[in-house]
Amino acid sequence: MTPLRQGATPTPQTPPLHGTLTFSRRYSEALADSGFIEELGPVPAATNAIIFNHLLARLLERNAVSPSVALGAQLATWAFLWGRPGTAGTGADLDEETADVVRQVLRDGHAKVATVRGLAAAADRPASGEDVARLRELAQHLLVVDDFGLDIELLEEAAGAAEMAGGLLDSLARAASPHGPSEILDVVVGVHGIARGSVHWRTETVRRARANYDATTFVVTSTLPGLTPALATEMLGRVVVAATFADHPGSYWRIRFEGNGSSVAFWDADASDGVVMVDGHDEDFESLEIVWPSWVRRIDTLRGELVTRSHVAQQAG
Repeated sequence: MTPLRQGATPTPQTPPLHGTLTFSRRYSEALADSGFIEELGPVPAATNAIIFNHLLARLLERNAVSPSVALGAQLATWAFLWGRPGTAGTGADLDEETADVVRQVLRDGHAKVATVRGLAAAADRPASGEDVARLRELAQHLLVVDDFGLDIELLEEAAGAAEMAGGLLDSLARAASPHGPSEILDVVVGVHGIARGSVHWRTETVRRARANYDATTFVVTSTLPGLTPALATEMLGRVVVAATFADHPGSYWRIRFEGNGSSVAFWDADASDGVVMVDGHDEDFESLEIVWPSWVRRIDTLRGELVTRSHVAQQAG
């Protein structure tokens, strides 16, 4: 596909199948070339990106391009259009008149719908570790960034029908979620600089409500020199989040600090009861602060809005 210059009319072109790899890589490189994009101009650049986005979707539908090859190009295109953490999208830093034209081009090209569909589909396709991480980062970003504005109207349009919007949202959640045990462990220890190799999950039998209970415990084997009750409970709150991603069901969570002797903390949500023990000193607590990522909160909000809209539609019918 030859990049368009100012004033040119966009016409989708399908490259020969044997050339899709080179085609995708070259276009991804062009999107990353700020000098080329500046020379091309914001409106043709946005138009080209929209065409390329739709073209990649068609090639994937026809199995004419490897999903692993296409994903890298899709990620570059989506990031160019909408931005990524720390970087704004194509409509930023333009004068208001040009920005309005770019926004209209994006609307006319149904760029948001194509992006949502692409993100959701990518969640269930094979990909390299690096691309999975980039997909997760971008999905999390687009779920919450105001400039993209993901809402239930956009979800329903992308899904094709209101009753299918929930399934599409589930796919977006998978795209945004940590993948694999190591990434899930990082939810707890990443911000504290604790090595992944020094933490793991373990099943332990504990006493709960005067009976034996098999708990999935998050175990830290390394020594934490600055461990305090406050740090232990903060990490316990992160364990709740990580356990959700790891599909460890239940309402009881436990973290054990083996490198700090018998230090431990647990939270029983059913009983609203928790205990933290550090250096032999026990403290009870009746609430636990669980800091859910902003994209998780957005997913939950959208799910609630979809349920409400469904109930209203059923009552109206």
